[in-house]
Amino acid sequence: MIHAREDYNRIQDPAGKIPIDEPVFLIRGQDTVGPEAVEAWAELAEKLGAGSDIILKAREHAEAMRTWQWCHSKKTPDLPQRPPFTIFDIPVSPVAMEAVVHVLVDLMAELTRKITQGIPQRRKK
Repeated sequence: MIHAREDYNRIQDPAGKIPIDEPVFLIRGQDTVGPEAVEAWAELAEKLGAGSDIILKAREHAEAMRTWQWCHSKKTPDLPQRPPFTIFDIPVSPVAMEAVVHVLVDLMAELTRKITQGIPQRRKK
């Protein structure tokens, strides 16, 4: 399953009920708008004819979220701070990486030749 937030990708479905490529949106109990979002989902699902059992389950879950927020804390939704951009964030194909390695090997060989040419050879006694 594919989460909307990359840092939630570690949350997976070990039973395999959700296809690996299906987008999933997770609303946490600490999310200030969480209970209202679940209530809105229940309302829309009810209008579309969803079964009363799933509607009841969603509304119970929204109430559980409210209770959790009362006992703990709630916060405005956010994303984790992204570390500064580095050169390693640039996607590189294996073919391009191989070309870079070959260029580096050639440069090292050339540098080695230049260094060894500048070193006087020892005379045999």
